[in-house]
Amino acid sequence: MAQRLSQAWAGVFGEHRPDSEYYGGLVAIDVTQTVAISQDYLHAIPIMIGKERTVDRIAIRVTVVALTKSAYLGIYEDDGDLYPSSLAVDGATVSIHAVDNVEVTISKVLTPGFYWLVILPEADCTIKAHFYTLPLLGVGGATFDTYYKWWKVSQAYGALPSDFPGGASKQSGFTPSVLARFSA
Repeated sequence: MAQRLSQAWAGVFGEHRPDSEYYGGLVAIDVTQTVAISQDYLHAIPIMIGKERTVDRIAIRVTVVALTKSAYLGIYEDDGDLYPSSLAVDGATVSIHAVDNVEVTISKVLTPGFYWLVILPEADCTIKAHFYTLPLLGVGGATFDTYYKWWKVSQAYGALPSDFPGGASKQSGFTPSVLARFSA
């Protein structure tokens, strides 16, 4: 289902161009903020690939630091029900001890479909966030005002697990900006 949606909506969301820009999340409005990222939690943000592309970078913007600490960045495949499944890209670690844009260099061909950009920090930190308007994971709350857009699950710091852990909780509000760049 997710791959069919990705292909059908490619025109709505546009293609990820092979240029120097970064892409992430779904339908962001021009409001940026920051969001606290908790250590020992794996955070997964959706990205839709409408055309086969090679991803060459995964990046974040650190805004509040964690001295001498790092975070793992990566990409998980989708299980077909809008939940992360198998590790597609283990991007390795980036430093989160300075206010800066940080990225890992990779080379992975992604076929059309949904994927999940992830961050797993060694310590609490704050990164750039955007407000994504598409409640991909549903709308809830007593007055239908909670827009669920990404997943968060407990995971001890270390190498990214080969399979995304079960039992993640849906998250709302500003979404961590874990971004991807494409070379082809």
